[in-house]
Amino acid sequence: MKISWIVSLLVVSACASSPNRNAASGEATPPTTAPATAKAEATASATVPVTKAQDAGASNAVTCRSGKEERTLALKTADGGGCELTYTKAGATKTIATQRSGTARCAEVMNKTRANLEASGFKCE
Repeated sequence: MKISWIVSLLVVSACASSPNRNAASGEATPPTTAPATAKAEATASATVPVTKAQDAGASNAVTCRSGKEERTLALKTADGGGCELTYTKAGATKTIATQRSGTARCAEVMNKTRANLEASGFKCE
């Protein structure tokens, strides 16, 4: 009786800890993700579009306010096709992202920072 209980316990724990397998190929299947929330969808719709067609030296800025607090995100394209993203808080400006070729990384950081500010109660325009 004791042995059958131990064997059944081992079988249950082995089944619970093994990765999901695709029955046809035997390969591990990636875990599923939770569906997007309404807040995530709202944030995605508020992204800042950046295209390759922007002129060198062009600037794309977003100002976020909460009461008397103000934050500014400014994305500037460079002559070589890269970009620089600056963040201004309490009058101090810091570069928070750069890219030598293209603007995708700067836009990604800009959108993430904007989403974080909005989640903290800031209103961005």
